[in-house]
Amino acid sequence: MKKAGLIGSSIKNVKIINTGKIEKPFVINGIKVTKGAMIAINAAGGSVEV
Repeated sequence: MKKAGLIGSSIKNVKIINTGKIEKPFVINGIKVTKGAMIAINAAGGSVEV
């Protein structure tokens, strides 16, 4: 996320929360997610890797 410029270099912790609709599958790796976000990501065909 830092490489993509989505968060600043001083940010140490990130957590994805479910606040919208996910329409495309994607893989989350090494980022914390809420239970709702994990369900939404999986439902869209993506995955969460710890």
